[in-house]
Order: sequence, then structure tokens, then C-alpha cells
Amino acid sequence: TWTVKEGQYVARNTTTGQGYETLVEAVAAAEAGQEVKLLANVTLASSLNVNRNVVLELNGYNIESNTIKAIVISNAQLTVNDSENKGVISAPQATLYVAENAKLIVNGGTIEGASAIQGNGSLNGTEVTINGGKIDGKGEIAIYHPQNGVLNINGGTIVGSAGVEMRAGTLNMTEGTVEATGTFATRKHDS
Repeated sequence: TWTVKEGQYVARNTTTGQGYETLVEAVAAAEAGQEVKLLANVTLASSLNVNRNVVLELNGYNIESNTIKAIVISNAQLTVNDSENKGVISAPQATLYVAENAKLIVNGGTIEGASAIQGNGSLNGTEVTINGGKIDGKGEIAIYHPQNGVLNINGGTIVGSAGVEMRAGTLNMTEGTVEATGTFATRKHDS
């Protein structure tokens, strides 16, 4: 049985069928391993915290945030899918912020913003896997990886001034495209 309040729900838990008026409510109510599917475009007023294993199905819709760290993943796994191949998650910076012991899997959709996927040098034990979709740094670094963790690139397109800035951890790349659009320059490393 699906609970539907047409025109007011922005997300639905596909396991339980429950609809939600905010994405924050939908993610907070999801149990480990459940999928939250967007039903409309969403604007986040503050960071969305993911602290349990959740699948986010963009379903062709967009998540927009004017805050840094639009979605924060901590001690959990977030999987981003987009069955319609046109959904976008955007923020000015650190669109998807990978905190301590976080896992992120991107299978589809577009993640955009300066350091669209970003970690923190003091928050370790992360694993980021890009299987598809597009990571767009919007003229800045697309993926900033300063932490002791693993970055797996198995597909997708990564575009930014430096594409991937790897300062620590392990990078495994089997497929996919990384496009660095910045001007080449040599400089003394600052870390």
C-alpha cells in the first residue's frame, strides 16, 4: 500500500511506500539499506546528514543547496542512483562531504560544485566509488581527497580544474574519464 498526498510529497521510501514532505524527513526515517526516491526537485536549507546506509534515487530530479557540505555522510554508506540520467545534486562547495568511516557510491546523476566530492584530512577510513554519472567541479577541483581512504573510479566522467586532487590515501582507476581543465602551472606543494 502506497501512501500518497499528490503534489506535496518530495520523496518516497520505496521499501515502505511512505511519502515525505521533505528529503530530510525521508532520510531520517529510512532504515539501513532502504531507498529514498525523489518525486520532485528539492532545495536544502541546511546540510542533510546521512548516518545510516541509504540509497538515494534521484529519479531525474535535482537537489540544490546554497550551503557548503550539502550532504554529509558519516559512519554510513550513501549510494546515489539516477534511473532517469538527468538528476543533479549541486552546492557551492563540498556537495557530497565524506566524513569519518563514510562510504559513498555514485552510480548515476551529476554531482556539481567546487570540490563536488570532498573529504577531510583528519577524518579517515573513507571509501568513495564512482561507477557512473558525472562529477563536475564547475571550474574548480571535482574530487578533493586529502584523507586516508580509498577512491575507486570504475566509470563516469570527472571534470574540474584539477579533476582529482589526491593528497592522501589510495586511488584505484579501472575505467571512466578524468578531465582537468585548469591551466598547467608548477608550484611548491603546500601539503
